[in-house]
Amino acid sequence: MDIRPITCLAGYLLLLALPTLLNAQVADNNFQPIFAAPGAVSSVVAQADDKLLVTGSFSIYSDAPVRRFVRLEANGDLDGSFTYDARIASAPSEITQLANGNILIAGNFRSPTGDYLGSLLRLLPDGSLDDTFSPVRGDSLNFYRVVELSNGKLFTAYVRCASDQHVNCNRYGVRLLLPDGAPDPNFPGLEFEGDGDPGLTEDINALVAQSPNDLLVFGTGLNLGDRQQTAFRLDSNGVVDGTFDPQIPSSSDYVTEDLAVGEDGTIAVLVSFQGDVVLLDRDGNVRACWDFSFYLPRERPCAHRPE
Repeated sequence: MDIRPITCLAGYLLLLALPTLLNAQVADNNFQPIFAAPGAVSSVVAQADDKLLVTGSFSIYSDAPVRRFVRLEANGDLDGSFTYDARIASAPSEITQLANGNILIAGNFRSPTGDYLGSLLRLLPDGSLDDTFSPVRGDSLNFYRVVELSNGKLFTAYVRCASDQHVNCNRYGVRLLLPDGAPDPNFPGLEFEGDGDPGLTEDINALVAQSPNDLLVFGTGLNLGDRQQTAFRLDSNGVVDGTFDPQIPSSSDYVTEDLAVGEDGTIAVLVSFQGDVVLLDRDGNVRACWDFSFYLPRERPCAHRPE
């Protein structure tokens, strides 16, 4: 098998890392964000114009009152053209920038009077709520990961809870939504069962698309019927690819932190155990392993680490 695409992907990852490594101690003195009260930032997303979408528990930014979700100019100044819709009282836990400029936010959203608004909302570029977006509401689904596909559909991960108060959340699943938020009628919602091990936390850790018809789900302690895997590939109709079963060489308790896919479908998997990056070919076969535990990447043998 030709592994040159994977080698190129490894080189690409290293090239991406080099500017950070070489400039790790060079601060941009013109960028001085000041969040306050209490000032915790939970998520940051960079837009194509270098502006930053920032959400968290803060209520003041550079002495100006704000509402938990702001957009910053490239120099750190508050972008006055963006105002988080006053009908939403709670902060997002996840932000997804859509190709058309709109913004998807996931979380547990309520109005200022406590009414439940849903767990997946869409904002217009100015921060106002897009009322034409109508995903499933009120059936105790808590969406927390979203990937926009090239055809505009939304590949989402959710956890099912006992109520909209998001308690007793113990079933994780994926859905494919149409651009307006409605469920794709051709994609049955799939739910994963935990493996029952009290030492593991069942979760869907990362979603990514190799193509609109090749959807990847990486998780921890997930079962689907009689299949016990940490990664699944689905097609656009929700059919599981029985040939896809990556064997990530790491400790058995590793957690997938993030995924990246090359143009040829190769997959880079960031795992939390000692900062490993594992490179898979399109079909999930291991092709290379890198160790970032000392910040400078080094290739290592692809063998399971000791417990």
